[in-house]
Amino acid sequence: MIGAVYFIIYLLSALSSKNAYKFKPKHISRFAKITMLLAFSLGLLCGLFLEFSLGWLILILFAGVFMIENTRKPLLTSLISEEVPTHVLSSVLSAQSSYKTMITATISLFIGYVADHYSIGIALISCSFILILIALILGIKKTPH
Repeated sequence: MIGAVYFIIYLLSALSSKNAYKFKPKHISRFAKITMLLAFSLGLLCGLFLEFSLGWLILILFAGVFMIENTRKPLLTSLISEEVPTHVLSSVLSAQSSYKTMITATISLFIGYVADHYSIGIALISCSFILILIALILGIKKTPH
């Protein structure tokens, strides 16, 4: 059963990535901010649904997070490749990957600590809530219309 669920999630993710070009918005910055907040919000809902043992809803939301991320990545990578000079592009993409790894490791430590002391649901809720606050404070200032 778990294999079938992962198969469906990864199939949907691949389709999202393949069809990302169809979602190329006029203002990619706004798209990036909105989809990031949407993914964090789905993470918060996953935690809430986990606390109430609503398994199927968690799977749907989890698939939604994967689909959002796999739609965002090609579009944002394309934006970077358009904005960054080609002679430093590989260095910029490598730095971006390293930064993402450090952030992921930090978030994983936080989630692990909270999950050990409370529950996985509380960990997802608190982490998502903090990420939403950080995104709102740092990111939603002057978004082009």
